[in-house]
Amino acid sequence: MEIVLIMIPKQEKIYNELGKQLVNCNFNCSGINNNKKFGYFPRLLFIEKGNDNGKGAIIIGLNPGKCGESERKWVSKNQDYWVNQKDYYSNNLLKWKYFRRVKELLNLLGYQGDILWTNLVKCECIGSNGDLPIQTIRTCVNKFLKNEIDSLLPQCDIFAIGNQSFGISSVAFPNNFVIGLPHSSGPYASTKFLRLLEKIRKDKKKYLNIINKKGDNNNQILAIKL
Repeated sequence: MEIVLIMIPKQEKIYNELGKQLVNCNFNCSGINNNKKFGYFPRLLFIEKGNDNGKGAIIIGLNPGKCGESERKWVSKNQDYWVNQKDYYSNNLLKWKYFRRVKELLNLLGYQGDILWTNLVKCECIGSNGDLPIQTIRTCVNKFLKNEIDSLLPQCDIFAIGNQSFGISSVAFPNNFVIGLPHSSGPYASTKFLRLLEKIRKDKKKYLNIINKKGDNNNQILAIKL
């Protein structure tokens, strides 16, 4: 399924500028693999265009999973890494469980507008998935993620995937309603995600009531886990 982007010119210009900055990052942070020679480089900044009048959302994961050989070949076939990356996600995004399952949950909860798919950290791990130095997260959030959200979908609710993403997003974005979700495709957490998905299907009204209460008794914007 190909995803077609139709954006207003100003937003598209900003989106492309941010994307080019991302893929051309030459930082070599601890614990990550950023080696364009072998097809490893920063990735996953993608806007999926939804209904014009629909409620938008921001999805923040920890960092990209390990890319396969086919992905590395696709996005590094010439030097325009950003254009190739956008094309790759346009053609493949909803083929992957991680994205497909999160998208189903968003639709159930009424988020059918634009979706910004992104991560705390833009590069994959050198070692085991989920193992990133806190300084690397700190650097990447401040260099990229904050600009992405402020420039593209500043007022949208954030769905943070996994405990680490939820904790950091809750602190980094106090002006956004932050909703924590289990990982949707990890070896252990995905079971929790599928259970949550089934609960929402059975009692959607209950969960709509939960996410519609966005402030606490002190009028502070909430960060909650589902």
